[in-house]
Amino acid sequence: MKELSVLILLFLPAFLFAQDRVLFTNGKEKTGYILYQDNNSIYYGAKPKKKVNEEKLTVLENQFKELQEKIDTNTKKDAFQKSIALQLLKKKEVTAKAKVKYQTLKRVMKENVFSITHSDGKEEIIYSPDTLGFLVTDVVEPEVDYTVEEMRRYIYGAQDGKKVKKTAVLLTSAGISTIGSGLGAFYGPIAPATYILVLGTTKQKPNESLVSHPEYIQDEAYLQGYKKAARKRKIIAAAEGGLIGLSIGIVAYWAAFRGF
Repeated sequence: MKELSVLILLFLPAFLFAQDRVLFTNGKEKTGYILYQDNNSIYYGAKPKKKVNEEKLTVLENQFKELQEKIDTNTKKDAFQKSIALQLLKKKEVTAKAKVKYQTLKRVMKENVFSITHSDGKEEIIYSPDTLGFLVTDVVEPEVDYTVEEMRRYIYGAQDGKKVKKTAVLLTSAGISTIGSGLGAFYGPIAPATYILVLGTTKQKPNESLVSHPEYIQDEAYLQGYKKAARKRKIIAAAEGGLIGLSIGIVAYWAAFRGF
């Protein structure tokens, strides 16, 4: 029994890593099985079905093979038209087969993806910096995307920013909202809205002892990612706290002043 447990522990990481990992530029990660890429999109399957209809897959394989041969042998279309037709056919094939093999088929825009780490551990960089901003002459500061390594540090910052504690913000917003709505329905929404506006202007400084990448704590790209993610997380917490406070405060208001 002990030997079996050891074997399970040894093979479990390899099994979990069998999937591909998609890393988005906002720091989020998704796992699945990459099925197809084109110039604009990435298609991947998620949640493989326990039982796959192999007969249906074979039928689909033969159908799309015949359709591909028809396109290849079509003398009325030039090379470019055939290329477009084959791309469209491939998307249909991927979608049809994915419905048989997976519970979910995901399609994401490449512009939102930083990289794909394939099941063999190799990382494929999808992100491509746009430096055309340097050619713009009618602005004071041209907009230029981060380099690959700068974007990687930006993502590290965003991931750390998503981990900031939000309990204090939620409770503060709930308390402010409760007091505001206790004064009347008119003041209820104003109190949390004002607090959210204040949060939007405050600086989000990472605590070196609480982040996963303290080595980048002075890096500009890292800080930009951290600030954006941390601020968003706190604003969402403030909105949640505001709703809680509103519900409590309005009930208290009606009970105290309206005899509810």
